[in-house]
Amino acid sequence: MPALRGLESTPLSRLLIEVDGTEGEIALTGADVDAKTASGSLDRLSVLSTGSRASISSARAATPLADGLALGDARVPSDLVRFRGSLPLAPGTNVLWIVGRLHDDVDLDGRIAVAWKELRFSDGRRLAPRPDTDPAPSPSRTGVALRRAGDGGVHTTRIPGLATTAKGTLIAVYDLRHGGAGDLPADIDVGMSRSVDGGRSWEPTRTIIDMGSDPDWRQDGVGDPSILVDRRSNTIWVAALWSHGDRGWTGSGPGLEPTQTGQLVLVKSEDDGKTWSRPINITKQVKRPEWTLLLQGPGKGIRMKDGTLVFPAQYRDSVEKGRIPHSTIISSRNGGRSWRAGTGAHPHRRRRRSWRRSRAVLMLNCRYDRGNQRVVMISRDLGATWSEHESSRKLLVEPGACMAKA
Repeated sequence: MPALRGLESTPLSRLLIEVDGTEGEIALTGADVDAKTASGSLDRLSVLSTGSRASISSARAATPLADGLALGDARVPSDLVRFRGSLPLAPGTNVLWIVGRLHDDVDLDGRIAVAWKELRFSDGRRLAPRPDTDPAPSPSRTGVALRRAGDGGVHTTRIPGLATTAKGTLIAVYDLRHGGAGDLPADIDVGMSRSVDGGRSWEPTRTIIDMGSDPDWRQDGVGDPSILVDRRSNTIWVAALWSHGDRGWTGSGPGLEPTQTGQLVLVKSEDDGKTWSRPINITKQVKRPEWTLLLQGPGKGIRMKDGTLVFPAQYRDSVEKGRIPHSTIISSRNGGRSWRAGTGAHPHRRRRRSWRRSRAVLMLNCRYDRGNQRVVMISRDLGATWSEHESSRKLLVEPGACMAKA
C-alpha cells in the first residue's frame, strides 16, 4: 500500500505477534522503530493494534493509542523512535501497525520505509529482527489521499479511473456513493478531480454525471466510470452505467429502454476537463436487445494508433442462456460520433483492462469468476473474434477474483 499524504494515519508496517495460549497474560511494553530512511518525510509515528484482524480498515475503531495508555504516538525528531507503555496481548494472533502522518510537502516521487528495531515484553523478553532470516522492510511509495470516506458528506468513494490529457492534466473519476458502500442500484453519481501540477494538488471534486435522485427509481444511480483520452482532439470521454430503478448487475433485463435494462451513458470534455457535456445515451447503438446488461469496464480506455477509441466492456447473456457474463469492448472509429460492441471474448470473465499490443492487436486482461488467475484474450479485428493468449491463466494470480486484486 502507498503511504498517503493527507491522512492522519497512513499504514507503514504490519507486525504479527503469536502468543501461546498457555503462557498467561503478557503485554508489549516497548518498541523501537527505525525511521532513518523516512524521518524527513514524517511528522508523527504511532503504534496501534487491530486485535486479531489483519486489515488496517478495521483500525477505524481503534484510534492511535494515547501516551501512557499503550505504546502511543510520537513526533519524529530522530532516526530512532521509542515507544513505551503497556499493550496487553491476547492468546493467538495479535496484529500491530506502525502508522504515520506525512509532511504536507512530502516528495510524491519518494519512498518511505520504517522497521521494527526491537520489541520488549512484560516478562522481560526482548525480540529483534535477525538480519540472516528476516527480510528488510519494503519501502512504500508516497501518494496523495485524494478522497476519503465521508468527504463532502459522501459515504464512500470507489471504482477509480485515472488518465493524463494531451496538456499533462490529470483527470481522476470515481463513484460518489452517497448513502453507503454498495453497488448499483443506489444513490451514486460520478465524480471528477483535476490536477494541473502532476498530482501534487487537486481541484475540488465535481460531479460530472448525475442522472437524478428520484426515490421511486432508486435514486437513478450512475457509476463504475471508465475514462478515455483522445489525444488527437484532446477530447476526454467518461463512460458509466445508469441504473434507472433496479437496473444494476442483478436487476437489469433484456430490452433497450431505461425501464428494462441498464443504460450505457457517456459524457465528454473538450476543454481539458474544465466543463463537461450532458449525458449521451448510446445503449441502442451498442446493446443487443436479448442481452440482459451491457456496461463499460471500469478504469480506463485507450485510443489506438489509427484513431479508434476503445473502452473495455462486459455484457450478460440472455435469460435463456443463463445471463452468463462475457468480456468484450465497445469502440468508435469516428471520434466518438457512433459506437459499436464487439463479441464475447470468453464466458465468465468480467472487469477487464484493455491494452494495445500493436497497431492491429488488442489485448483484454480479464477477471475470471471460475478461477483465481487472470484470463488474457487478444483480437486482431477490433473485437469481432477473440483468441486466448499463451499467458492466459498461467502468469497472473488473482485470489480476490476482482479487478486484479492480489
